[in-house]
Amino acid sequence: MTGSCKKRISASPCISHAVPAFSGVSPEPFLANNGDYSAYWDCSVPDYIAYDLSAVPPQLRYKVIAVWYNKSTYFPIGGFQTRDMIPENYTIEVNTAPGGLCPPNGWKTILTVTGNKYSSRQHIIDLSGCSWIRMKISSASGSTTGLASLVFDIHSLTDSLYDSWLFLGDSITGCGMNNCYGTSFAAFINQLDERFFPIQENGGIGGTTSADGRAHIDRWLDDSPARFISIAYGTNDIWGKSVTADEYLDNNRCMINSVLRHGKIPILPKIPFAADEAVGKSIPAYNAAVEKLWAEFGDSLIKGPDFEAFFSERPHLLSDGVHPTQEGYEAMRRLWAETMFENIYK
Repeated sequence: MTGSCKKRISASPCISHAVPAFSGVSPEPFLANNGDYSAYWDCSVPDYIAYDLSAVPPQLRYKVIAVWYNKSTYFPIGGFQTRDMIPENYTIEVNTAPGGLCPPNGWKTILTVTGNKYSSRQHIIDLSGCSWIRMKISSASGSTTGLASLVFDIHSLTDSLYDSWLFLGDSITGCGMNNCYGTSFAAFINQLDERFFPIQENGGIGGTTSADGRAHIDRWLDDSPARFISIAYGTNDIWGKSVTADEYLDNNRCMINSVLRHGKIPILPKIPFAADEAVGKSIPAYNAAVEKLWAEFGDSLIKGPDFEAFFSERPHLLSDGVHPTQEGYEAMRRLWAETMFENIYK
């Protein structure tokens, strides 16, 4: 079927929820891995968050994806940024010590990140023979100095068909696809099939257009091992009258090809319906470009949700005629999960 994934997807379960967590100086390290994504661990830097994974079966911690989340804007572009307590310089380290007390020495640095600008990152880590992993943060950036804020998850990576997502887009994605508000995309997928709990990075940035996505996507994909990449621009292309429908088509084609060149799987949803006439009257022409790309790329491109049809039938779920209400965002995440379950997971 055009627009559905012919390859299987492997579960990449989170193996760090509720395992023993340790920090150096900051209290309540359990907030980083208690499974409640509305509660973040705030730490004074420098500090670390360390997990004892000794009780996790070795076959599930041979190779892992370490992912951390912060509530800030994904990347510093656009006119509506929030940037606070973002880990800027850090290392990922592993240890072969037995489980129990956090080992004071024997740590091996696997990865070093300097000058980070993202509000979330995924890293593939070889954990074979190790029972411990920690993220050691030496500095943070943002409006609050001396503090970092994050959730830190470890997901099992059993093969190359792992369950990892990056949702790119504008403010509708930025406000809707965070995992810390309401029921997350990952939680909805887990409700449909308990084997799965996806990694989900929110790459939505307020005020951006498909031209911004095209300008930056190669860098974003170079820096992320995410396997499934959603491309969800268009509302600001129309709202600001800065990108024509033909340019929108070309920008999306360029981004889809970039995703494919990086060996990843692109997903393209339709632009949401808008009750605001200045936006809404042009949406059918831009979504005609989406349908053209669905046909052009065939099975190389996964069809995302039809948000035009969904919100046109439910205009009460829009707050200002363009952006969804909180209930609308919750419905949007559910529709994402249901559509992807049908087109990929099922």
